[in-house]
Amino acid sequence: MQKETATSWQRWKRILSPLLKAGDFVGISDESMTAFVNHLGDFLHDHVDPRSPEQQLMKELWDIASPEEQRTLASLLIRAMKEY
Repeated sequence: MQKETATSWQRWKRILSPLLKAGDFVGISDESMTAFVNHLGDFLHDHVDPRSPEQQLMKELWDIASPEEQRTLASLLIRAMKEY
């Protein structure tokens, strides 16, 4: 399962990193990208069952986080993707 999770995380980074960099290139603000990822997090939280311990952890963090903390999580995910 750990290899599948690592592969899944690497795949997410390969897909999202160029999209976020393109957003930077065309002038989409970090705040707009964070808002979008925050909405995506809400959607995933409400509609997708976690399939790995890491996804379960993210779901539990999202559950207990305040809206401001959710924005922080979204911002950290964006930063991780951009640095890939």
